[in-house]
Amino acid sequence: MTAARVIKLAAGEDGSAWSDALSRPNWRDGAELLKRDGGVSVWRAELLGRVVVVKCWSLDRLKRRLQVIVGATPAVRQWRGAAWLQEHEIPTADPFVIVRTTLDGQLTECLVMRALIGETVLDHLAGGDLTIRQEHALARLIGRQIAQITLHNRFNRDHKPSNLIVTRTGDSTPIVAVIDSVAIRRATRSLDHLCSMLADLAIEPTGCGCPPRRTLAMRCVLEALAGMVSDGQPKDKDPATLRNEVWAAVMSVMARRGNLTPRIDPLADVRRTDG
Repeated sequence: MTAARVIKLAAGEDGSAWSDALSRPNWRDGAELLKRDGGVSVWRAELLGRVVVVKCWSLDRLKRRLQVIVGATPAVRQWRGAAWLQEHEIPTADPFVIVRTTLDGQLTECLVMRALIGETVLDHLAGGDLTIRQEHALARLIGRQIAQITLHNRFNRDHKPSNLIVTRTGDSTPIVAVIDSVAIRRATRSLDHLCSMLADLAIEPTGCGCPPRRTLAMRCVLEALAGMVSDGQPKDKDPATLRNEVWAAVMSVMARRGNLTPRIDPLADVRRTDG
């Protein structure tokens, strides 16, 4: 049995309390399993009197053990990504602690984050529960978010709708928060990376049978480009030419992916209480 160890801790948090809570094998009793994908599981649980999301990565594979050595495990990368998003005022789930412990007999890293209230963008697309006005407002928010990330020389390699949650501020203003920041990377080709993120937004729902309408997708594209152009990038293209080139690039990315059906259906009901 490996003793629990705190790897990262947010200011004001009690590392010992979190370590003790996640060392108890029954902390998942009554918790809600949100996702399971190979060596990764995601739970919504009540711990230390708070509703939190706990993302757990098994470290039993060689690749994960090497990542431990260099300090670049998925949990640590998500922590760094969240810190970068917060620094640039892009909404995300606040991380509280990373604890390395033993779970189901395997060395595991658990990242604890604030649970956000709301549905994912994919849930809204699949549910059809928004009015057309609300859909276009949401598309504009996502387009601005992509522009903001790109203009800070970053891109998200996994900017898909199931990783974006629609929540609200204290005055009920809707915002779109990034709930998976593991894949945030430096961008060397801003426009290419912008197109890649735009394509990710369409690939997942298309593969799940709920593709965004063309007008909705174009709204997001136009908003992302408006954010880029307002900052003077790129400087050598008129808006219509740029719009057409970006749209063609997004369609090209989707065509190269071939079969868009996700390996694990993010809309499937995986809720159960077993660990």
